[in-house]
Amino acid sequence: MLPHQRRKNNWFPEIIFYRFNINKLRDIINKIQNNNWDDTTEMPFLSDKLLELVDKKKIDDTNIFDNTQKLKDSEEKLIQKLEENEKKLIQKLEENEKKLIQKLEDNEKITLELKNILKKTD
Repeated sequence: MLPHQRRKNNWFPEIIFYRFNINKLRDIINKIQNNNWDDTTEMPFLSDKLLELVDKKKIDDTNIFDNTQKLKDSEEKLIQKLEENEKKLIQKLEENEKKLIQKLEDNEKITLELKNILKKTD
């Protein structure tokens, strides 16, 4: 390759990004660290930064799992509280309904009595 071709940044950028599954990367790192490297190529070098990043990701995964468990627990507690509140509200509504019905009956009695009194006076 000619020198002017090597300098073309659009052909060879300074930073190259790769996509790789972190779980596969962990498996490969475990193989390398346990001397189970079965590939025909030479065993690759693992930088400290890479190992640190993979460990951080692993810790983050466990933290995420713990957080989801906490969220599930809190959700269950909230659901229980909501159900209790719903029961209390239903009871209060039933009591109020009974009171209103009683008041209506009393009002009907009073109106009947008033009608009777009015009839007698006429």
